[in-house]
Amino acid sequence: MSPPTASEPIRFGIVCAGRNCSEWVSRCLHSIQSQSYRHFRCVLIDDASSDDTANIAQQAVAGDDRFIILRNESRLYPLGSIVQASRVAAEGPEDVLVVVDADDWLKHDRVLENLAAVYADPEIWLTYGSCELFNKKGLDRLLNRTVRWRAEPYPAAVAKRNLYRYMPGNYLAVHLRTYRKFLWDAVRDEDLRDEDGCYFRACADPATMWPMMEMATEKHLRYLHEILYVYNNDHAQSERGAQPWFESDQFITAVRIRAQPAYDPLCRC
Repeated sequence: MSPPTASEPIRFGIVCAGRNCSEWVSRCLHSIQSQSYRHFRCVLIDDASSDDTANIAQQAVAGDDRFIILRNESRLYPLGSIVQASRVAAEGPEDVLVVVDADDWLKHDRVLENLAAVYADPEIWLTYGSCELFNKKGLDRLLNRTVRWRAEPYPAAVAKRNLYRYMPGNYLAVHLRTYRKFLWDAVRDEDLRDEDGCYFRACADPATMWPMMEMATEKHLRYLHEILYVYNNDHAQSERGAQPWFESDQFITAVRIRAQPAYDPLCRC
């Protein structure tokens, strides 16, 4: 299918997933609702919260039919929730999926407007950037650091050879993560599941972004220098928990994902 013409607006499907976000979910949704760019659908999925997240979300966007609130009866964890919500959030292959955690929010009311300008170029299939910290504390306060995980474009040698999943050190493709639906649809569902057939309980970001980056190649990726996302480090829930690092779901899952074969570049012939 051909990309939208100049007369057709870019359509965004915004995916929000979270658990026990009652204190923050209204701020998340209002940051989306206040966007100057109006061509979007937002699906928020409450991952079986034990608090009032789903009801607060419903009240926050009551009467706005661009928003759909769903609730998992049992936990699917971030990756499973993102998969579920993505099926509803976007329809056309050229639509752009935007991932916003339900306890975080967009930086300002022109985020989608700025993204629409980027995706007006049909050669752009995926973007990533950096996020601002909501609250400086600990080492962030000591260093007067307002930005966590300050990402940069992947090194040229990594990008040219499509070695994203094999690059040692920090994972760079962080918030705000956006990508075309056709790219998302090309990720094999079995590559997102563990040996029991369940979606990975950890590492949702690299599990999805590495395959899409490999398929897009450096030609269709863009790093966005402007910070468009606020990361709520007051509510961040560790995937590691009390386990030693090398026994954690996060470590074990990351090793498994890195061991998967890289995807071939996607040809849209």
